[in-house]
Amino acid sequence: MFGYAADETAELMPLTLVLAHQLNAKLAEERRKEGGLNWLRPDSKTQVTIEYKKEKDTGAVVPIRVDTIAVST
Repeated sequence: MFGYAADETAELMPLTLVLAHQLNAKLAEERRKEGGLNWLRPDSKTQVTIEYKKEKDTGAVVPIRVDTIAVST
């Protein structure tokens, strides 16, 4: 559970959370699809780690790259 808003995404949620939710949604879609990944379980978990950089002139923290993606099915 996340209890704060962030300006990283249109959803006003942290980018890591939005990406993890998108991955989980795609996994669920593939699991339900006829001929899809039927070995996937409905309790899959995802975690995304992003590397950030602090801008010297503005002090803003901006995402640089996705560092790690972990998926548990």
